[in-house]
Amino acid sequence: MRLRKGFGSVRKLTGNRRNQYAVHPPKVNGVRPKAICYTDDRNIGVCVLNAWHNGAYYPGMELDLKEKRLDEIVGLSRSSTFYTVFQLYWSHRFGESASKELKSSSKAAARSAWKQMEPVWYKTMDEVTIFELQEIINRTAKELSKTTVTRLICLIKGMYKFAVPRELCRKEAGLYIETPKVKEEEHHEAFTDEEIERLWKAALTVTSEPEISGTDETGCVTATARMILTMIYSGYRIGAWKNIETRLDEAVFIGGVKTDAGKNRMVPIHSCILDLVAKMNGVYLCGKSESQFRRDMMKTLNTLKIRMLTPHSCRHTYHRLLERAGVNEADRKRLMGHSLKGDITNGTYGHRGLEELRAEIEKIRVTKR
Repeated sequence: MRLRKGFGSVRKLTGNRRNQYAVHPPKVNGVRPKAICYTDDRNIGVCVLNAWHNGAYYPGMELDLKEKRLDEIVGLSRSSTFYTVFQLYWSHRFGESASKELKSSSKAAARSAWKQMEPVWYKTMDEVTIFELQEIINRTAKELSKTTVTRLICLIKGMYKFAVPRELCRKEAGLYIETPKVKEEEHHEAFTDEEIERLWKAALTVTSEPEISGTDETGCVTATARMILTMIYSGYRIGAWKNIETRLDEAVFIGGVKTDAGKNRMVPIHSCILDLVAKMNGVYLCGKSESQFRRDMMKTLNTLKIRMLTPHSCRHTYHRLLERAGVNEADRKRLMGHSLKGDITNGTYGHRGLEELRAEIEKIRVTKR
């Protein structure tokens, strides 16, 4: 985590050193002062710097911190800043000594929630009131999703449950925050038939640029439109395309993400996109990252005068096309990678081969103009 401007720095030194982090006070007239101390742990350096600001630092504090004698450190005991407690909480929850190994998604969720707490990062937990914490949560609820609000509340309560018994704070304000009314989730919409026709018109445009991506505006629109159509007629999530296996001789995709039912599933390639897939030569999302492709997709939709839809809208469109073509619910779930565990009849006794699924997906009628 980056330290705020004017707080000082914990600088990693080069070479093979036992104490590789130098802890420096804030710069004076642009010049970095002499290091306060040296330590082998960046988190300890941050704690030392925090104590220095509180006037509580003494020579050798970094050694005491290393021995975890936190209750003897003035400025840490009973009045730690959120920043300091977060460093300790992170190490406790995700570090090598954590009681259980958590998924990388849990770490990402904690980091995301921590960013929302920036207004109180360098305030002590005893100093911050429940009204300030609730205001942060209410602001987040107005601007972001319900999931983000839930993660933020879990982080705040988790930090207080960690800090109180360790005497890093006295107040329990964070345990009494409440979940506010969150803005309604925006549901993804599907592409209309007219919008799909516009995509086909752009995808079938002949350009002199490379088939994978294209370097000029026309080439980029054409390549992006082809990828959007491939997503519409296959139903894969955008995150799956990094590792999709393509077997053109069998006309099938293999891959998937997120759930057990969605991973490594076989989806027949609809005949309408077989030529597009062959031209991509296994390089999907126009050879770009997810974020880069999303930007290109927004530009392409704007150029084609199509609503600002998302890559996940392609998946919604896929389901709409399957449903309209008369594909039954169990087969729609199989083709989309949804679980059949709740459906005993189809989950236990229903079996579908690749060619049977191909017959279902080919029920989708495609008109290219």
